[in-house]
Amino acid sequence: MKKRNILVLIPAMLGLLTLSTPSVAEAQYYGYRPAPPPRPFVPPRARIRRPWHRTHFYFGGQLMGLGIIHQQIEGIGRLGHGGGFGLHGGVRFGRFVALEANWTFTAHDEEWDHDSLQIQTLTADVKFHIPTWRRLEPFIQAGGGWAFFGVTGAFEGGHPYLYTSGPTYNLGGGVDFHIGRYFTIGGRMLYRGMYFGEPQYGNKHASNFVHGLSIDFTAGLHF
Repeated sequence: MKKRNILVLIPAMLGLLTLSTPSVAEAQYYGYRPAPPPRPFVPPRARIRRPWHRTHFYFGGQLMGLGIIHQQIEGIGRLGHGGGFGLHGGVRFGRFVALEANWTFTAHDEEWDHDSLQIQTLTADVKFHIPTWRRLEPFIQAGGGWAFFGVTGAFEGGHPYLYTSGPTYNLGGGVDFHIGRYFTIGGRMLYRGMYFGEPQYGNKHASNFVHGLSIDFTAGLHF
């Protein structure tokens, strides 16, 4: 009787344990539940591409002042500081590089006999943009081309209009502020060197050069 009772109790206890604990299959199911899908990748802010980083054409203008740092203007006097305006346009190739053409005109008071002098420059420039992925974007600019020097009035004593030209270069940088996708305003500061040939007026020859610092306030339209 005792053995029979023991044989009866053992299956009953196993049955209770089976009801109170999960099955092996259920334990395996919970143990190997698949992980939830990963969250979508959000790129860092530094990798977000801005509209102005696209390859595109642009065109604009500037108001400028040209301060004279060093000069040699033989037979004319001293070239005073001046101001004027200019036009620029070019192509931006992606985030970093742009090629730009610049034309500038500045008028100067000549300190000797009040004749009005003018300088014009036409240059091809390379701009290296420094992407900040924000609206304010700095750049470095360098270029070279040709400069033209002239006098708008006659010299005292009836000398004719003076005209000469020569190579020029510029180097500097600035910032652009992007107003939406199509417009920018900004400013730049450029060191400008201009070397002129030997103009002839009367019986005198002169070799001239001008070194100056320009401050430009720019506005641009981007296509």
